[in-house]
Amino acid sequence: MGLSVSTLSSLKNMSSSMRYVPCKCGHKKVEVIGFETSPVKKTLVPVRKGWYCVECHAWEDAILRETVVEND
Repeated sequence: MGLSVSTLSSLKNMSSSMRYVPCKCGHKKVEVIGFETSPVKKTLVPVRKGWYCVECHAWEDAILRETVVEND
């Protein structure tokens, strides 16, 4: 299943407010985006899975509204 142009466009225009969260080690965790099939649209949609710190390898799951990837 390929990605639609609108899906690729929405990835480029994601809101920066949730791209990074602070990590306990003092660095930033960066968001990890995955894709799931929308039961309504039957297409792939971006979903925030969580945040990962490259420095200390900490992981934080995205929950509830945090999983929504907004468009600007």
